[in-house]
Amino acid sequence: MKRWLVIAAVLFSSAVQAQFVVPNANLMVDGLPPISTELAEKVSAFGNYPSASLAAWQPARGGMLIRARNRLAVQLFTVSQPGARPEPLTVFPDAVGAAALQPGSGEHIVFQKARDGDEVFQLFRMHLGTKEWAAISDAKERAGPPVWNRKGDRIVYASSSIDKHSADEEGDRAAETKLILVDPLKPATSKVLATFKARSFSSFQ
Repeated sequence: MKRWLVIAAVLFSSAVQAQFVVPNANLMVDGLPPISTELAEKVSAFGNYPSASLAAWQPARGGMLIRARNRLAVQLFTVSQPGARPEPLTVFPDAVGAAALQPGSGEHIVFQKARDGDEVFQLFRMHLGTKEWAAISDAKERAGPPVWNRKGDRIVYASSSIDKHSADEEGDRAAETKLILVDPLKPATSKVLATFKARSFSSFQ
């Protein structure tokens, strides 16, 4: 009898969870009333509307790269000429963030992507011809937008620590951000140029 009661309780709990939106594990929710999945589905149409933004020009190949939403999330697309249909370049379940095209040959692109909505962005490189991709940055840190050098053989980006347990004199959590230089084709060449006590920064020229 107890066994059936336990099974019934588990099934009831699963049914209740299916009726409400379950926040991601990385979020701390306090005082927020339950949101039904029915309501979430109704309002999702207001956030999932067609839009596109320029990610990079492709002077060597012609055309440009854009960020636009597919059925799942914002991804990268190539547009070969004015009026042409955007062709998908990335197809991930998670949205693609900032992207930077390799100067010169334009063979590679470096882009940001988190996982499961955790907002811990990593940098990845992709060959535009083969569409093969690989991680560049440390998965245990949050990587900022990449910036190529003019020669097209290095990028620089900010990498922020995620685990912030200590507190500074003002009571705020201390954070460490590193300025990193790396050859995207050789992640092992990663070199820390400077370290700062700051949450993040990402503006480089």
